[in-house]
Amino acid sequence: MNFYVFVLCTLFASCYSKPNNVGIIGGKVARVGEFPWQAAVYVDTADGKFFCGGSLINNQWILTAGHCVYNARLFTIHLGSITLQAGDPNRVVLSTSTSVAFPNFDPLTLEHDIGLIKLHMKVELSDYIQPIELADIGAISEGSAAIISGWGQTADATAGLSNNLQYTNVVVISNNECKQTYGDQIKNTMICTAGNFNEGICTGDTGGPLIRAKGADNYVQIAVAGFFSQSGCEQLHPSGYIRTDLYKAWIQNVTETMNRGQNLVSAKMKPLLLLFSFIFVISAKKSVINLRRVNDSENFNSRPRIIGGNAAASGQFPWQVAIYKDTPDGRYFCSGALINARWVLTAAQCVYEATQFTIQMGSNQLSSNDENRVIVTTSTYVIHEGFDPTISLANDIALIKLRMPITFTDYIEPIIVANFGYLYPGRVVKAAGWGQTSDEDSGLANSLNFVEIGIIEQNACKTYFGNQLVDTMICAEGNYNEGICFGDIGGPLITSADVGIELYVHVAIASFISQNGCESLDPTGYTRVDSFYAWIDNATRHN
Repeated sequence: MNFYVFVLCTLFASCYSKPNNVGIIGGKVARVGEFPWQAAVYVDTADGKFFCGGSLINNQWILTAGHCVYNARLFTIHLGSITLQAGDPNRVVLSTSTSVAFPNFDPLTLEHDIGLIKLHMKVELSDYIQPIELADIGAISEGSAAIISGWGQTADATAGLSNNLQYTNVVVISNNECKQTYGDQIKNTMICTAGNFNEGICTGDTGGPLIRAKGADNYVQIAVAGFFSQSGCEQLHPSGYIRTDLYKAWIQNVTETMNRGQNLVSAKMKPLLLLFSFIFVISAKKSVINLRRVNDSENFNSRPRIIGGNAAASGQFPWQVAIYKDTPDGRYFCSGALINARWVLTAAQCVYEATQFTIQMGSNQLSSNDENRVIVTTSTYVIHEGFDPTISLANDIALIKLRMPITFTDYIEPIIVANFGYLYPGRVVKAAGWGQTSDEDSGLANSLNFVEIGIIEQNACKTYFGNQLVDTMICAEGNYNEGICFGDIGGPLITSADVGIELYVHVAIASFISQNGCESLDPTGYTRVDSFYAWIDNATRHN
């Protein structure tokens, strides 16, 4: 009896095969857009980086093998391209850390070897990115023609991945026939395929979709690539898969439940040592403040986004304020939010050691003439007593008091401060600000920009920031590199109030970014306002 195996391709410099290898095992090169659901999944674990296949089953979920999400801490996913390395304008690169393996998955026997990966945000579909339908029970039968595709090894002697997506035609064989090779390792939740020769999957193909035709131009996914013979990919032994029809109800339950914001037990994420620090290294008597210094001859950036965002419409964010902070060391820029006629909510680092503030509100522009702009000055602020920038960014919250109540207009309105209930993994939020639009362009943006991102799990964020992340902080990121940058610190993170009308609440304050840069795929960090709701209420009532 042969034993079956799955082997994840460990990624290193030479993990790509030469372009003239043209098959999975015995296959052909796919055409552009031929398999628009195909996903290339790079898996980060504590032991290294590995490669799997996967399939897009809707605009926010990837279906793959359980062993491809087991003990994973981060996924980098490529969609829309049939190549792994070559430049391709259709390629979309996403990152996420949210995954779910089937509860009874056994990594030793590969029973129930099925998993799901959730994207932070819904991906935009195109001619090159489309989901595939999952087959119903009864769609799989002995003798069914099927297609397997992937970037896996093309031969036992060629250890690297194929740069080009490959596919091959195979036939579903009976489990009894498959047991002649693998014995009782084959379970009823598995199926096997074979070809006339040695066609099948190899290292790097596991997790990918096995599909069959449904009508003239449509396909359905019938299984997930799971294993091949320990004797080698080029042997005449069958390849093994996990049936998707038997797990369709579970898949539907997971995707619908987690899309509603409810959490499930995911593939375990181990607490890790600190991987990345806040934007400055924390050391004794050294500030960790992330403020954007303002030069006298400041040049504004005309690119229309924070990082990965869009230009705001006039009056879209009437609570947003621009804060120029004067200190003995110079002038710095921050954002903030008007929460009533006399108070601006911002980050503690935005008021630390301040001597005076110049605050602009009512306009999306920093420098152009705008009759809706109101400019006020003040020097009164309240900083959280627990904030110490020489140690950490914990308690990074403060209030600035205006000298006189401001008059509200269509362009100047306060925002409600959230008390509780809005922050959970997957919640869609918006960040806005005038901060840098890229790591290379150091100037502020003249126009107010905003971006939609999603809240991520605390454990996932701790894989980046370690124990610097405390319970009063949250992290968010998008599918790409969307987020805040220098100049956005202190600004509001907002979300819908869920009351049936267009009403927003302030849920967090922009606080920190990764030292890897604003355009990295690392999440950005915020101070929860619900954790400080009583402090805000007390400060505004008694000062």
